[in-house]
Amino acid sequence: MTDYKFKSFEDLPEIHDLPDPFIGPDGKRITGKDEWPNQREYLLSMLDYYLYGPMPPTPALVEGELLTQEQRFGGNAIYETIKLNCDDFRFKINVMRPNKAGKFPAICHPSTGMMLRLGSMPVEWEAVCDREYVLATYAVDEIAPDRPEGGGSIYEAYPDWKGKAIMAWSWGLMRIFDYLIKCDYIDQNKIIVTGCSRMGKTALCTAIHDTRVALAGIAGSGCAGLGCFRILGDKNGPNQDPRRIETLGSMMCTFPHWFSERMLPFCSIQPPHNVKNEYRLPFDMHFARALMAPRPLIATNALDDDWGNLYGDYVTYLAAEEVYDFLDAKGKTAFFYREGPHYYSREEWLALLDFADYQFFGKKSPGLELLNKPIYETV
Repeated sequence: MTDYKFKSFEDLPEIHDLPDPFIGPDGKRITGKDEWPNQREYLLSMLDYYLYGPMPPTPALVEGELLTQEQRFGGNAIYETIKLNCDDFRFKINVMRPNKAGKFPAICHPSTGMMLRLGSMPVEWEAVCDREYVLATYAVDEIAPDRPEGGGSIYEAYPDWKGKAIMAWSWGLMRIFDYLIKCDYIDQNKIIVTGCSRMGKTALCTAIHDTRVALAGIAGSGCAGLGCFRILGDKNGPNQDPRRIETLGSMMCTFPHWFSERMLPFCSIQPPHNVKNEYRLPFDMHFARALMAPRPLIATNALDDDWGNLYGDYVTYLAAEEVYDFLDAKGKTAFFYREGPHYYSREEWLALLDFADYQFFGKKSPGLELLNKPIYETV
């Protein structure tokens, strides 16, 4: 990648509108699609510099060792636990795949150790099986525990790496891709990443860094996910109240291990964590959406999840649509709202599957009619 020279916080101007994703490093606006690959590299480098930080080293070799195997869902699925050996680093993944011959799309889903230790399979997994998708998941705790003090196995394996948890968890997903694309039951051109909340932030980070991801499903990702840093709001519209909607300041205060320290000057660490210096950010999260283009992206949200910044999520959707249109990728994005609070619901999984079936196979299921129904009259 090109070594760009990004400005420090003190040297950045305030931008109260959303920054323009078409402005290149020379300050000029790109006008042709042939310029987008270089522009994409520039935008990704910007997000890495300010937000994500560096990626752990890529291992030279990733191999899988089968630990357990059993049948699930009346024999329709094979469920395996596999140990991934990534040079000197190891972690376990769980893979559920159709119990039949063929090459299938794969959904990769980061999770927590607690969820996986419960042992039961969520009801939406059977829907994944019925649609003939592979599902691969892993416990992010095995790579980097979700704790403010940081640390964990990845830091022991790579002591010279000084990155943050979201990037480490994304690295784990990429190692799953390394393994899956060598499996004879995987259609390597149809890899999906998905996640909710902090795992939605992780899935988004993964998708924009690894173009092996063919489609992303991002649920309730909020601040530093698909939510806007500058513009906040709930299902009723704009609302800059930091007591109701997560801001960069409240996130960096509570979860300092997720993202780069370079984000600290841009936010109010002390309560009430108002939006203030975010206007100096040279980007906002419509850049992340743009970095998915022209690949398909669906965002799902719960209407009672005020903390998740539904309004800001919709703002970044509208802003990134200009990039999708620029790349002749109209129709490759979608959004979905459901009633209820913050969690990854069966309804959202089904919306993801409906969207993927349409994007990959042209299948028009009745569930497609539930997508792209805006809840705001104007933005």
